[in-house]
Amino acid sequence: MNKRERRGEDDLPEMCVAILEPEDVLIGIKRGHRGYFQMYDGLVKGEAAKIVADRMNKALDVTPEEREAMFCGSMMGWDCPAARPSCDLHVKAKPYAQEATP
Repeated sequence: MNKRERRGEDDLPEMCVAILEPEDVLIGIKRGHRGYFQMYDGLVKGEAAKIVADRMNKALDVTPEEREAMFCGSMMGWDCPAARPSCDLHVKAKPYAQEATP
């Protein structure tokens, strides 16, 4: 049983990695915490940041829908509807980098 199977449909992982646009810098988001923290002091940017984010999220067993929900929750509050992976806003969420597509 993987981590996702142990979580409910709208349960979120403990942490995920995202990209902050338009700078395309790597950020970390912790479930339940407001805002984000910059990773690697902003040294990983652009396409490299997208590849790193996808690989780290895959290792953390975080789906693109969960990543988007956590981004929304960290910015708008964890009780808003967009902070749930099942929200219609996240239906078309995809990995950041083309390389991460199976």
